[in-house]
Amino acid sequence: MSVNYSSNGGSESSEVIMSWRVPSVFTAVLVSLVLNASASAQQFSSGTATAIAERYKDLSEVEQRALARQYGVEIPVAPSPSVESELARPGSPVSPPPVLLQAQRDESNEARKIEETSPRYGRALFDRAVSTFAPTDNSPVPSSYRLGVGDEITVQLFGKENKQLNLQIGRSGDINFPKLGSITLSGLTFESARDLIQQRISKQLIGVDAVISIGRLRAINIFMAGEVAVPGTYSVSALTTLTQALFQAGGVTNIGTLRNIQVRRAGSVIATLDTYDILMEGDVSSDIRLQSGDVVFVPTYLGLVTLEGEVKRPLTYELVGGETLGDLIDMAGGFTRDAFIAQAMLSRYSKKTGRPSVKSIDLLDTAVLDELAANGDQLRVSRRGSQPENSVRLTGAVSRPGVYGWKPGLRVSDIVEDPRRDLIREADPSVGLIISLKNASQFDVEVRQFSVRAAIEHPNSEKDPELAEHDEILIFSVPQGVAPDAPESTG
Repeated sequence: MSVNYSSNGGSESSEVIMSWRVPSVFTAVLVSLVLNASASAQQFSSGTATAIAERYKDLSEVEQRALARQYGVEIPVAPSPSVESELARPGSPVSPPPVLLQAQRDESNEARKIEETSPRYGRALFDRAVSTFAPTDNSPVPSSYRLGVGDEITVQLFGKENKQLNLQIGRSGDINFPKLGSITLSGLTFESARDLIQQRISKQLIGVDAVISIGRLRAINIFMAGEVAVPGTYSVSALTTLTQALFQAGGVTNIGTLRNIQVRRAGSVIATLDTYDILMEGDVSSDIRLQSGDVVFVPTYLGLVTLEGEVKRPLTYELVGGETLGDLIDMAGGFTRDAFIAQAMLSRYSKKTGRPSVKSIDLLDTAVLDELAANGDQLRVSRRGSQPENSVRLTGAVSRPGVYGWKPGLRVSDIVEDPRRDLIREADPSVGLIISLKNASQFDVEVRQFSVRAAIEHPNSEKDPELAEHDEILIFSVPQGVAPDAPESTG
């Protein structure tokens, strides 16, 4: 294909073979350069500029270079086509293929799927917009607190001498007490250090009493590692506990464990924290105080199970291994009052087929409760039925419609005994219906007609029908304009 073009003055013309089509963005830049280069010599009208853009937007790279040189503009050599040009047009951001983008989205959303469908129990402990963490510098210092370099001891003297001394433990682990000399305190508990200072004062400063307390606390450096929101080194108060450190680090990620948080000291795991002990039992014995150089490590969770339906806390719970179905019920706080315990649904994935299987289980059976839970289990406890046992139902033109207790030998007159009390004024005493379910599996219904008046006037007779369990007694109203013929009370 050949293209003829000439300069604006028409003095020269050229013919160039088109080799490959340049994108429109490159063409726009070329036309802009040409117009700017020629602006000092001659003015282009807006129509001329538009015509140039339309005329040369499909020219080849060689053609466009020749045109640019006519106006004193040199266009840089365009890069040769590459794999990048196959993924995105030149001049556009290079994006991964759609399949790769989808894989990245799936991977980033993998850990959030369970959180979106059913929140994980315990995540709310740290995942809050308003932190419950407060600095511990002004907190009371327990007697078991172990002193270290940087701690400050406050000594208030009174008696023969009245002064306050603020003594900091130096790098050698000592304080320099005026008139008493050096006293080594580093490594001692606060209670032991207080007793030691009291003894030295009573022996060497006659007639002087002292009140000893802790002033400014030292700062310690700890490292937060693993699945914490913001890992790294933190400088915290020496009174900081494990949970307080987790608050400062933003809590755990959505794949981090809440039940096996480790404290590593000198290369060994010296303590583990299960936040479920704190949340479910109020046991804070594992929430130890950290020391300088400690590493708080949060591994990924081992497994998750989901409880749904009629349990008090229908959430997703974390496994650490060895939990039974009974333990899961305890984690969820037990059953609600409407739970149908005898028939729950357990969905469990098969490693061989890769598909879930569902089975009905009886949670009243201790053998079932002792069954081990597995990662990915879903336990659903259904709501119990609304149809009461040993009951009959009274409906229609009655004063107190609803469910009544049934027992063998129960008759209509036992339910509707006094027409003035049990029936409304519009009730038709001449006819009533008894609706009985004869075949529960096929829902066969039998309807019997009786006289309400006769049943009330002749109790415990053939005119007073006997009721079966789940029967429904229906009393009609008389049509409008017809006065009811209600019988007088027999009692």
